[in-house]
Amino acid sequence: MPKNDMNNARFFKETARQIGVSHAGLARLIGYIGPNTAVTASKITSGAKGMSGPARQALEYLAQGVPDDAMKSILPEYFVGGDPTGVCDGDFVARLWYPRFIGIINTPDPVLAAAAVDFVALADIETLYIIMWLDDPAAADVDDLLKRAVSKFVQFGGVRRPLGKDDPGDI
Repeated sequence: MPKNDMNNARFFKETARQIGVSHAGLARLIGYIGPNTAVTASKITSGAKGMSGPARQALEYLAQGVPDDAMKSILPEYFVGGDPTGVCDGDFVARLWYPRFIGIINTPDPVLAAAAVDFVALADIETLYIIMWLDDPAAADVDDLLKRAVSKFVQFGGVRRPLGKDDPGDI
């Protein structure tokens, strides 16, 4: 088998691992469709079949947005910050790991809900609105991903709640 096919196989397998999808799932993400997708993915990962030029290009593009393990050790999964212009009174959220998104944490808002592609309640008074997916989340379990995001925001004090007696505010 040609050396390039083995390089494709390693690159394909490593990208699937970093994204957290099956080999067949990755094949679908880069454009392989049909009933034989799993067989095609198996042939690519074994080096028995090379990727087409467009598929290789799609894989390279997809891999650009996927931090490797070394990068994950220094790059946070989420970045949260306020709007310095004051236009939005919520907090902006960027998910920096695949699948990446831009979102806003704000009080429930029908305008944001209409603009959002996904959203999940963080607490009774706040919602995480996903305004834009930077990567196609088709291979991800979006509900699970958003639930994990909520737990991280709660864990790190990113969720506000109504102030009660002797309540410090943020949790």
